Amino acid sequence: MSTLDLKIVTPDGVQFSQEVESATIPTSSGQITVLPKHSPLVSELKQGKLLVRTGNKVDEFDITSGVLEVRRSGAVIILTDSV
Repeated sequence: MSTLDLKIVTPDGVQFSQEVESATIPTSSGQITVLPKHSPLVSELKQGKLLVRTGNKVDEFDITSGVLEVRRSGAVIILTDSV
Protein backbone atom coordinates (compact mmCIF):
# COMPACT_ATOMS: atom_id res chain seq x y z
CA MET A 1 0.00 0.00 0.00
CA SER A 2 1.24 3.49 -0.84
CA THR A 3 1.80 6.01 1.90
CA LEU A 4 2.45 9.71 2.37
CA ASP A 5 5.47 11.13 4.18
CA LEU A 6 3.73 13.65 6.47
CA LYS A 7 5.59 16.31 8.43
CA ILE A 8 4.02 18.90 10.71
CA VAL A 9 6.41 21.76 11.42
CA THR A 10 5.97 24.68 13.84
CA PRO A 11 8.39 27.46 14.81
CA ASP A 12 9.56 25.07 17.57
CA GLY A 13 10.59 22.41 15.02
CA VAL A 14 9.18 19.15 13.64
CA GLN A 15 6.18 18.08 15.76
CA PHE A 16 5.19 15.01 13.72
CA SER A 17 7.00 13.01 11.04
CA GLN A 18 5.59 9.67 9.92
CA GLU A 19 4.43 7.61 6.95
CA VAL A 20 0.61 7.79 6.86
CA GLU A 21 -2.20 6.52 4.63
CA SER A 22 -4.14 9.80 4.43
CA ALA A 23 -4.48 13.24 5.94
CA THR A 24 -7.66 15.32 6.14
CA ILE A 25 -6.70 18.97 6.33
CA PRO A 26 -8.66 22.21 6.89
CA THR A 27 -7.72 24.71 4.16
CA SER A 28 -8.98 28.15 3.24
CA SER A 29 -10.81 26.51 0.30
CA GLY A 30 -12.44 23.86 2.49
CA GLN A 31 -11.48 20.53 4.00
CA ILE A 32 -9.43 18.23 1.74
CA THR A 33 -8.19 14.67 2.10
CA VAL A 34 -4.74 13.96 0.73
CA LEU A 35 -4.11 10.38 -0.41
CA PRO A 36 -1.01 8.80 -2.01
CA LYS A 37 -0.38 10.05 -5.57
CA HIS A 38 -2.26 13.30 -4.87
CA SER A 39 -1.55 16.11 -7.32
CA PRO A 40 1.02 18.63 -6.09
CA LEU A 41 -0.49 21.71 -4.48
CA VAL A 42 0.11 24.59 -2.11
CA SER A 43 -2.76 25.89 0.02
CA GLU A 44 -3.38 28.20 2.94
CA LEU A 45 -4.51 26.45 6.12
CA LYS A 46 -7.32 27.56 8.36
CA GLN A 47 -7.81 26.74 12.03
CA GLY A 48 -9.35 23.33 12.60
CA LYS A 49 -8.80 19.60 13.07
CA LEU A 50 -6.13 17.73 11.11
CA LEU A 51 -6.94 14.00 10.93
CA VAL A 52 -4.10 11.60 10.16
CA ARG A 53 -4.91 7.96 9.33
CA THR A 54 -2.55 5.01 9.61
CA GLY A 55 -4.19 1.60 9.53
CA ASN A 56 -7.02 1.58 12.07
CA LYS A 57 -5.47 4.47 14.01
CA VAL A 58 -6.55 8.11 13.61
CA ASP A 59 -4.45 10.88 15.17
CA GLU A 60 -6.10 14.27 15.62
CA PHE A 61 -4.28 17.60 15.80
CA ASP A 62 -5.69 21.08 16.40
CA ILE A 63 -3.92 23.36 13.97
CA THR A 64 -3.92 27.11 13.47
CA SER A 65 -3.11 29.12 10.37
CA GLY A 66 -0.29 28.09 8.09
CA VAL A 67 0.60 26.56 4.74
CA LEU A 68 0.17 23.09 3.23
CA GLU A 69 2.46 21.74 0.52
CA VAL A 70 1.87 18.44 -1.27
CA ARG A 71 4.90 17.42 -3.32
CA ARG A 72 5.03 15.14 -6.35
CA SER A 73 7.30 12.78 -4.34
CA GLY A 74 4.43 12.06 -1.91
CA ALA A 75 5.77 14.34 0.81
CA VAL A 76 3.16 16.42 2.62
CA ILE A 77 4.45 19.35 4.66
CA ILE A 78 2.27 21.35 7.01
CA LEU A 79 3.79 24.58 8.30
CA THR A 80 1.66 25.93 11.14
CA ASP A 81 2.00 28.25 14.13
CA SER A 82 1.09 25.52 16.65
CA VAL A 83 -0.45 22.07 17.10
